Amino acid sequence: MITIKFFAFLRQQVGQEQTTMALEAPTTIKAIKLKLMEQGEEWELALGDGKVLSALNFDMVDDSTIVNNGDELAFFPPVTGG
Repeated sequence: MITIKFFAFLRQQVGQEQTTMALEAPTTIKAIKLKLMEQGEEWELALGDGKVLSALNFDMVDDSTIVNNGDELAFFPPVTGG
């Protein structure tokens, strides 16, 4: 089981702060995103644009990173500043 957290406007788009997912085997963040996007259009809008940032166990990572049971995955919108 992994914990998945959503931050900023992603939280509003998917309608929840966090969720859990059971993993049968280690898998990539990309595969997890695709699985989450099967839940509906709001999930596709939130995670499907390719700009969402990911952190695994508090470290910034890319979509090819492997996730294992017990991990914490977080999704963030792109950060802008000025």
